[in-house]
Amino acid sequence: MNYWIRPAIKYEKPTIEVIISKVCNYFNVPREVIFQKKRVRDVNEARSIIMYLLHKYLEMTSTEVGRILKKDHATVLHACKKIDGFMDIDSNYKELVNSFKTIK
Repeated sequence: MNYWIRPAIKYEKPTIEVIISKVCNYFNVPREVIFQKKRVRDVNEARSIIMYLLHKYLEMTSTEVGRILKKDHATVLHACKKIDGFMDIDSNYKELVNSFKTIK
């Protein structure tokens, strides 16, 4: 056994459905509303976090994420930049977004 090499930590990433349902539950937003064109603040924030997690964490392309959420790829990239900016400024927001990465 080589003690100088970090052991590979194997963990299971949540599925698309798990991420969507966890974010919707947190923001108390019905799942169907995420796929609509509503621009209410809570819905928009939940949708942006979902876009960020699918794009950055599950490593989906912006086009794939846009296809799932019925949005343009540029909208996905804008949401990712916005969430990145919030996470840089606010550590509590960063913890919130990162909390959706677990499977629990």
